Amino acid sequence: PNSVPLSNNYRTAFFVGEPGSGKTTMAKAIGYKLSQQGWQTRFISSTELLGKYRNQTAIHLKKELEKSVASGKPTIIVIDEINRLLENTESKHHD
Repeated sequence: PNSVPLSNNYRTAFFVGEPGSGKTTMAKAIGYKLSQQGWQTRFISSTELLGKYRNQTAIHLKKELEKSVASGKPTIIVIDEINRLLENTESKHHD
């Protein structure tokens, strides 16, 4: 909660579809267009965030969010294949 203050300026979008349907390409295209308007684009693969032990994924995600907030620029964050972050929800050893 301290990393990203609550605000109506934040938006979320999820692209859902079959493999090869263009979700990642569309997200990159949106990031590219926004970068032409002064936005910072952060493209993160979910595997970069995954930790080996409990709470590591949350720590990695928090660090990425803090980098974006610290930049002071409007930022679009794309987390590719976010579903992988949810695969171990029943595990006592993972986030």
